[in-house]
Amino acid sequence: MKHVNTTDMYFQVINCEEVDELKQILNKYSPYYSNWRDYVNNVMLTNGLSYEKLGKKCGFSKNTIKGWVKNNCMPKSRENFIKFGMGLRYNLQEINFVLQRYGKYPRLYSKSLEDAICIYIIFYIRQKLQTYLITAVFCFFVGCITAI
Repeated sequence: MKHVNTTDMYFQVINCEEVDELKQILNKYSPYYSNWRDYVNNVMLTNGLSYEKLGKKCGFSKNTIKGWVKNNCMPKSRENFIKFGMGLRYNLQEINFVLQRYGKYPRLYSKSLEDAICIYIIFYIRQKLQTYLITAVFCFFVGCITAI
Protein backbone atom coordinates (compact mmCIF):
# COMPACT_ATOMS: atom_id res chain seq x y z
CA MET A 1 0.00 0.00 0.00
CA LYS A 2 1.27 3.46 -0.80
CA HIS A 3 2.34 5.95 1.85
CA VAL A 4 -0.55 7.86 3.46
CA ASN A 5 -0.13 11.38 4.75
CA THR A 6 -1.96 11.22 8.08
CA THR A 7 -2.24 15.01 8.32
CA ASP A 8 -4.24 15.12 5.10
CA MET A 9 -6.37 12.24 6.30
CA TYR A 10 -6.96 14.00 9.63
CA PHE A 11 -8.20 17.20 7.93
CA GLN A 12 -10.48 15.19 5.64
CA VAL A 13 -11.98 13.40 8.63
CA ILE A 14 -12.55 16.50 10.78
CA ASN A 15 -14.27 18.25 7.86
CA CYS A 16 -16.83 15.47 7.41
CA GLU A 17 -20.42 16.47 7.90
CA GLU A 18 -22.13 13.10 7.45
CA VAL A 19 -21.42 9.53 8.49
CA ASP A 20 -21.47 8.33 4.87
CA GLU A 21 -18.78 10.85 3.98
CA LEU A 22 -16.63 9.59 6.87
CA LYS A 23 -17.12 5.98 5.73
CA GLN A 24 -15.97 6.90 2.23
CA ILE A 25 -12.80 8.56 3.53
CA LEU A 26 -11.93 5.69 5.85
CA ASN A 27 -12.67 3.11 3.19
CA LYS A 28 -10.50 5.00 0.71
CA TYR A 29 -7.48 4.17 2.87
CA SER A 30 -8.51 0.59 3.59
CA PRO A 31 -6.29 -2.17 2.16
CA TYR A 32 -9.39 -4.22 1.31
CA TYR A 33 -10.18 -1.90 -1.58
CA SER A 34 -6.76 -2.31 -3.13
CA ASN A 35 -6.97 -6.09 -2.60
CA TRP A 36 -10.33 -6.21 -4.43
CA ARG A 37 -8.85 -4.09 -7.23
CA ASP A 38 -5.92 -6.49 -7.53
CA TYR A 39 -8.26 -9.50 -7.49
CA VAL A 40 -10.44 -8.09 -10.30
CA ASN A 41 -7.31 -7.19 -12.31
CA ASN A 42 -6.04 -10.74 -11.87
CA VAL A 43 -9.38 -12.20 -12.99
CA MET A 44 -9.32 -10.01 -16.10
CA LEU A 45 -5.72 -10.94 -16.96
CA THR A 46 -6.07 -14.69 -16.41
CA ASN A 47 -9.31 -14.88 -18.42
CA GLY A 48 -8.29 -12.38 -21.09
CA LEU A 49 -11.26 -10.12 -20.37
CA SER A 50 -11.73 -6.41 -20.93
CA TYR A 51 -13.88 -4.21 -18.69
CA GLU A 52 -16.75 -4.61 -21.11
CA LYS A 53 -16.44 -8.40 -21.46
CA LEU A 54 -16.18 -8.93 -17.70
CA GLY A 55 -19.16 -6.63 -17.19
CA LYS A 56 -21.29 -8.54 -19.71
CA LYS A 57 -20.28 -11.86 -18.22
CA CYS A 58 -21.23 -10.80 -14.69
CA GLY A 59 -24.13 -8.44 -15.38
CA PHE A 60 -22.39 -5.15 -14.57
CA SER A 61 -21.62 -2.14 -16.72
CA LYS A 62 -18.09 -1.57 -17.93
CA ASN A 63 -18.05 1.62 -15.86
CA THR A 64 -18.76 -0.38 -12.71
CA ILE A 65 -15.85 -2.70 -13.45
CA LYS A 66 -13.63 0.31 -14.22
CA GLY A 67 -14.65 1.83 -10.89
CA TRP A 68 -13.55 -1.32 -9.10
CA VAL A 69 -10.18 -1.33 -10.85
CA LYS A 70 -9.30 2.35 -11.13
CA ASN A 71 -11.22 4.10 -8.33
CA ASN A 72 -10.81 1.48 -5.58
CA CYS A 73 -14.57 0.95 -5.39
CA MET A 74 -16.19 -2.29 -4.32
CA PRO A 75 -19.54 -3.97 -4.89
CA LYS A 76 -22.10 -2.37 -2.60
CA SER A 77 -23.98 -5.53 -1.60
CA ARG A 78 -23.61 -9.21 -0.89
CA GLU A 79 -25.79 -9.96 -3.91
CA ASN A 80 -23.30 -8.19 -6.20
CA PHE A 81 -20.44 -10.35 -4.95
CA ILE A 82 -22.59 -13.44 -5.60
CA LYS A 83 -23.53 -12.09 -9.05
CA PHE A 84 -19.83 -11.57 -9.81
CA GLY A 85 -19.00 -15.17 -8.86
CA MET A 86 -21.94 -16.64 -10.73
CA GLY A 87 -21.08 -14.65 -13.84
CA LEU A 88 -17.60 -16.18 -13.80
CA ARG A 89 -19.12 -19.64 -13.19
CA TYR A 90 -17.40 -20.02 -9.83
CA ASN A 91 -18.14 -23.07 -7.73
CA LEU A 92 -19.57 -22.76 -4.22
CA GLN A 93 -16.17 -22.63 -2.51
CA GLU A 94 -14.92 -19.87 -4.81
CA ILE A 95 -18.03 -17.75 -4.27
CA ASN A 96 -17.79 -18.23 -0.51
CA PHE A 97 -14.12 -17.18 -0.64
CA VAL A 98 -14.99 -13.96 -2.50
CA LEU A 99 -17.87 -13.23 -0.14
CA GLN A 100 -15.82 -13.71 3.00
CA ARG A 101 -12.42 -12.39 1.92
CA TYR A 102 -13.36 -9.31 -0.08
CA GLY A 103 -16.95 -8.57 0.90
CA LYS A 104 -16.66 -9.43 4.60
CA TYR A 105 -20.03 -11.16 4.28
CA PRO A 106 -21.02 -14.59 5.60
CA ARG A 107 -20.75 -17.53 3.23
CA LEU A 108 -23.79 -18.92 1.43
CA TYR A 109 -25.88 -20.79 3.97
CA SER A 110 -28.22 -23.57 2.86
CA LYS A 111 -30.81 -22.85 5.58
CA SER A 112 -31.43 -19.36 4.22
CA LEU A 113 -34.02 -19.51 1.43
CA GLU A 114 -32.23 -17.00 -0.83
CA ASP A 115 -28.86 -18.67 -0.27
CA ALA A 116 -30.34 -22.13 -0.86
CA ILE A 117 -31.63 -20.95 -4.24
CA CYS A 118 -28.17 -19.56 -5.10
CA ILE A 119 -26.50 -22.82 -4.06
CA TYR A 120 -28.95 -24.82 -6.19
CA ILE A 121 -28.31 -22.60 -9.22
CA ILE A 122 -24.53 -22.86 -8.77
CA PHE A 123 -24.66 -26.66 -8.75
CA TYR A 124 -27.32 -26.84 -11.48
CA ILE A 125 -25.39 -24.59 -13.88
CA ARG A 126 -22.12 -26.48 -13.34
CA GLN A 127 -23.89 -29.81 -13.85
CA LYS A 128 -25.64 -28.57 -17.01
CA LEU A 129 -22.38 -27.18 -18.42
CA GLN A 130 -20.65 -30.52 -17.82
CA THR A 131 -23.58 -32.35 -19.46
CA TYR A 132 -23.49 -30.02 -22.49
CA LEU A 133 -19.72 -30.42 -22.82
CA ILE A 134 -19.91 -34.20 -22.61
CA THR A 135 -22.75 -34.21 -25.16
CA ALA A 136 -20.84 -31.86 -27.48
CA VAL A 137 -17.67 -33.99 -27.30
CA PHE A 138 -19.69 -37.16 -27.83
CA CYS A 139 -21.48 -35.67 -30.86
CA PHE A 140 -18.17 -34.45 -32.25
CA PHE A 141 -16.61 -37.93 -32.03
CA VAL A 142 -19.73 -39.64 -33.36
CA GLY A 143 -19.77 -37.17 -36.25
CA CYS A 144 -16.11 -37.84 -36.98
CA ILE A 145 -16.58 -41.60 -36.87
CA THR A 146 -19.63 -41.58 -39.18
CA ALA A 147 -17.79 -39.31 -41.61
CA ILE A 148 -15.03 -41.94 -41.92
